[in-house]
Amino acid sequence: RLSALRQPGRQGRVMSGMTILDALNASVLAGDIHMRFSIDRRAGKTLVWTLDGYQSKTQPATLQVLLNNESVDAVRIHQAPVTPGDIIAVQVIAR
Repeated sequence: RLSALRQPGRQGRVMSGMTILDALNASVLAGDIHMRFSIDRRAGKTLVWTLDGYQSKTQPATLQVLLNNESVDAVRIHQAPVTPGDIIAVQVIAR
């Protein structure tokens, strides 16, 4: 289950081998949320530029990400694996 920002409890299907970023992308494809991101391969970081109401062209979002109520390094969501039944919560932290 994906909980993102303004409407907690949104649900998307998680399949084996997915990451948190894959699950967010699945929600984007389903039309649940709007997100634009890039991956800085040199630094190994995910940079989120637009997420469900947050938008910036110059400063990536600072996110709080929880996987089953455990904090996850938000810049590593492209590496954090998920399994069916996991609960993902994402929130943009105000600057």
